Amino acid sequence: MSATRSLETGEPQAKWAAARWPTVLLLAVSGMLSSMQFTLVVPSLPSFSEDLGVSAEDASWLVTITLLAGAVGTPVLSRMADMYGRRRLLVVALGLLVAGSLAAALLNLAMVALARGVADAPFGMLVEVMQIADFKLQI
Repeated sequence: MSATRSLETGEPQAKWAAARWPTVLLLAVSGMLSSMQFTLVVPSLPSFSEDLGVSAEDASWLVTITLLAGAVGTPVLSRMADMYGRRRLLVVALGLLVAGSLAAALLNLAMVALARGVADAPFGMLVEVMQIADFKLQI
């Protein structure tokens, strides 16, 4: 009994099928983390203004910075993913997301805004990597 082989690489499909699920799981968790980054800012604005001792108008800058960082980070990191490889940039993007989220625990509005920008910049690249993985993995 011979295993079915992939037309492109000649590798057995069973090996490829077993190896793709950890990748799918990692991409699913990455997608969940990146979408949570955007959805957590708006509901927590009142607590930001209380905890940081700033007005609601000042705290609303966090939403602007979150969206702006995502919009600017998408083309830049996507181009870098094309140049240096998607796996490397996925690891860098997840690292930036975690580092920015941890740094957002600081007690100064300017530092929290900067940390949110760092955490939210890789969002667009994560979405692109997940779409490409969906196409390549044929999920």
